[in-house]
Amino acid sequence: PFDCYALGYLLANSQCKWKLNLKNCSITEEAMSMFASNGDGSFQGVAVLNLDRNIISNQGGTALSMALQGNTVLSELRLGLCSIGSEGITKLTETLKPINTLR
Repeated sequence: PFDCYALGYLLANSQCKWKLNLKNCSITEEAMSMFASNGDGSFQGVAVLNLDRNIISNQGGTALSMALQGNTVLSELRLGLCSIGSEGITKLTETLKPINTLR
């Protein structure tokens, strides 16, 4: 398994636009919290993010919304079969509303 904290740090401190395919990588709510632990906006430079088939849940959805704050380049977000409930979806929806690059 990869180091979620290190990846979160790299993403938060990079000027690049990233395309991340993390489908079926056993990412859990704890891992999402590690991404978010680098502060709000850890995923600011992520243009494409595929998290399909991970066990993110509500808490992970909330952590993901924190990590995506301030993102202005996100064009695609995939969250199929991630066990995110209404609480996590609500947080994500609030965060994603101002991002006008989403398809």
